[in-house]
Amino acid sequence: MAKEGIVFDLQDVFQRFTFDTTCILVTGFDPGSLSVDLNNIAFMKAMNDAGEVMVIRNLLPQCVWKLQKWLGIGPEKKLRDAREVIDRVIGKYISMKRDELRAKGEKMNEKEEEEGVDLLASYIANDDGEIKTGLMFDDKFLRDTILNFMIAGRDTTSSGLTWFIWLVVTHPEIEKKIREELKAIISLGEEGEKQRLFKGGELKNAIYLHAALCESLRLYPPFRFN
Repeated sequence: MAKEGIVFDLQDVFQRFTFDTTCILVTGFDPGSLSVDLNNIAFMKAMNDAGEVMVIRNLLPQCVWKLQKWLGIGPEKKLRDAREVIDRVIGKYISMKRDELRAKGEKMNEKEEEEGVDLLASYIANDDGEIKTGLMFDDKFLRDTILNFMIAGRDTTSSGLTWFIWLVVTHPEIEKKIREELKAIISLGEEGEKQRLFKGGELKNAIYLHAALCESLRLYPPFRFN
């Protein structure tokens, strides 16, 4: 996009990025919404629709949206359709994960222990690979837990990233100070001004960057409405 000078919605890109990473962390599966062609993923659209209707509910008198829900019209129909998609997709992930864990049928090897497991796998199976049973591990409990983590992980991070980048772009003096701090942390060497992917440990002394992020969160806290 940058090479071809294409204008795009950065918030949408951040939402896709955090949607994919959160889904991988929680379920172990990559929905692939952050693809070059920015595909319209049904699961992601359903999450967006559900969030939109939650906002509308807070703007309407309770009797109005409850009547819409009873009649199955308006935003409430949109929410019902979205929930069906969400339940179906998460249900598929749960089923796939159960099959995957049953297929392994043995204790994780050292490589797997080092890499860790996704949240869904830790809920479904014990360390020795045995499938857990009981109400705390049925599909409904797992589905609702996954949904909560998806909402918490996706929208908060993408909103925080969007506001931070917007503030940095509109305050060039702040951008300059952040860049100077990052340049001081690394040895430029042959890399010069090329893009560089930082590791977490390298940024532990990035005091100004940390302060800028905290100030961005103070000014525009994600999920303030929720």
